[in-house]
Amino acid sequence: KEKVSQEMREAFCLLHIGMIRNLLLQSQQKKAKSIMDEGEKLFGHKAELSTDTWSSRKPHLEDWFGGTLDGIRKEVERLEKTVPDHPYDADLLWTIAETYNTKLDDPAGALGWFLFLLENHPGYERVKTGECRYEVAGIYFRLMALREAVNGYRKVEEESNKSDLVKNAKIKRAACFRLATRMGVNIRKKR
Repeated sequence: KEKVSQEMREAFCLLHIGMIRNLLLQSQQKKAKSIMDEGEKLFGHKAELSTDTWSSRKPHLEDWFGGTLDGIRKEVERLEKTVPDHPYDADLLWTIAETYNTKLDDPAGALGWFLFLLENHPGYERVKTGECRYEVAGIYFRLMALREAVNGYRKVEEESNKSDLVKNAKIKRAACFRLATRMGVNIRKKR
C-alpha cells in the first residue's frame, strides 16, 4: 500500500469540497450530503487521509447545508456594493476576499480582491505582515498555477516578519515543487 502525499491529500480534499459546493449551488442536497459523508470518512480527523483543510472548512460546509450559502452570497454582494463609497477601507476589502475564499470556497472570486489589496493598500497590516500575499499564493496553488504560487511563497519568505507565516510558506513552496514534479511540469525559472 503506497502512502499518499500531503499535497495529493489536500488536492483530493479540495476537489471534494468543490463538488459539495457545486452540488449545493445546483440545489442537489442529497448528492452533496453523500459527498460530504464520503469526505468525512476520507478526511476527518481520525481518517487515514486526514487534512487540516477539511477540518478548517467543514464548519462552512455544514453551514451551507443549513441554508446559509445563499445568505453568505447575498451578504458578500451587499458588501461589494459598498466598495465604491469606501474604496480605502482595507478591512472591508479583506472581509470580502476572505468571505469568497473561505466561506464561499471561491478562490477565483477572492483572488482579485486580495490582489487589489496588495497593489493599492501596501500600508495595510495584513499586507505588511505578508498574510495577503500568502493568501494569494495559496489561491494560485489551488488553481494549479504553481509557478505563481512558488513566486508568492518566496516573496512571503523574503518580506514577512511573522515567523510562522515564513515557516508555512517554505513548506508550501516545497509542496509546489513536489506536486509539479509529480505532474511532470517544470516550474523552475529558466536562466
